[in-house]
Amino acid sequence: MVSYIEWPRELISPRHYTPGFDPQTNPQDRMSLTGRLGNGSAPGLGIWRPRFSEVPVHQRINQSAFDALAAQMNGRDVHVLLPFYHFGKYPKGSDPVDVGFANGMDFDGGNRFVSTGTTALVAENAFAGSTTVRISKVACATIIPGHAFSIGRHLYQIRFVDMQNDSTAQVRIRPELRDDILIRDEVEFARPWVMATLVEGMGMDFDQQFGRYGTPSLQFIENTAPFDPDHEV
Repeated sequence: MVSYIEWPRELISPRHYTPGFDPQTNPQDRMSLTGRLGNGSAPGLGIWRPRFSEVPVHQRINQSAFDALAAQMNGRDVHVLLPFYHFGKYPKGSDPVDVGFANGMDFDGGNRFVSTGTTALVAENAFAGSTTVRISKVACATIIPGHAFSIGRHLYQIRFVDMQNDSTAQVRIRPELRDDILIRDEVEFARPWVMATLVEGMGMDFDQQFGRYGTPSLQFIENTAPFDPDHEV
């Protein structure tokens, strides 16, 4: 039993990627932040619809991993934590490096941690539905509109920077906060994620040439509900 699946970023990557932010400018198309604000008529400020186009799946490389994903997802039952591909456009503090423990030791076998080189934290509590986030820049370069980040398992994009110095920034975001955030929650710029669900339950089925390779395209939609660790399917 699982509550969600983390998409294998390095093993199965799309040739073409669309973040797919839908601002839902037509009132009839808007979705509400239901189940959290207790107001079904509260309009949403947009929703993510990520699209992975032409995902290379090959028998000798990653087909077994893709088949395992398809089996575990069981149609649309299981939520998927998808990577947001920013292609290097984020406020990089320094280059990622491999690091060991504080005492200088590594894991058995020589493996080490990966430090992204970029660290930012929530500097002020905010409630779900808010569009303003105050950020503490621990190891972080200049934040600009268009940068994306995740807090927990929800993805946001910066629309405006109201204030910024070397240690702090106050930004306005889209969409609105999906969940309450607390001081010292991590603001993930280097490897952001978004919790999503397949739009089409049979989306993981694809034509395989000679049963060995194919390039499926997958359409997802954001799961806007606060993360529930007890949700299992």
